[in-house]
Amino acid sequence: MEWIYTWIYKSTAMIQSGDAQAVAQYTVYKPSNRKVFPPLLTEEVAAIRSWMELAK
Repeated sequence: MEWIYTWIYKSTAMIQSGDAQAVAQYTVYKPSNRKVFPPLLTEEVAAIRSWMELAK
């Protein structure tokens, strides 16, 4: 879950730091730059993730 929060709030920094999973995601979806969502609360991110798990 911590990785998800960091990805949502600081994806560019994760890619630049060489995080393997972040780089892989960027490689698949480049050159799209993902919008960073600092206004989202961690509770909102958790709710979105729960919804995504239910939608599988």
